[in-house]
Amino acid sequence: VKPALDYYCLHPGMGRDAHGLRSYAAKRGVKTFAYGAIGEPGPAPEILESDVLRKIAAKYGVQPAQVAVRWNMQNGNAVSARPTAEFGLGVSACRKDGSCAGGLRDRAFAVAGFALTKQEMRDIDALSAPDAVPC
Repeated sequence: VKPALDYYCLHPGMGRDAHGLRSYAAKRGVKTFAYGAIGEPGPAPEILESDVLRKIAAKYGVQPAQVAVRWNMQNGNAVSARPTAEFGLGVSACRKDGSCAGGLRDRAFAVAGFALTKQEMRDIDALSAPDAVPC
């Protein structure tokens, strides 16, 4: 049975292809579902304090974590962001009634409110720390 989805950690610093995994799967019609967009199991300072992400975030009035998530989305990946974890969009947890503390939902949805330029995508693609930030 051929899988439809490959679920793995993918964040800026790993590059768009993460050691060839994405291209290998894409050639076989398997889509990428990325978790750990800003590090795993929690936010990685190496990602959130990146000068590249901070500069881009300032341009759009968002946080570096939102830029990291947007980068994954623009690369064609589905992205997982756990609302019960602190992942740079705020320490928050969604309640059973669907409301989220600390404005998490608004900050998470804000990643759809801007688009990275081709140059910004290349700048993020060029970041390198694939083995320095654990997943």
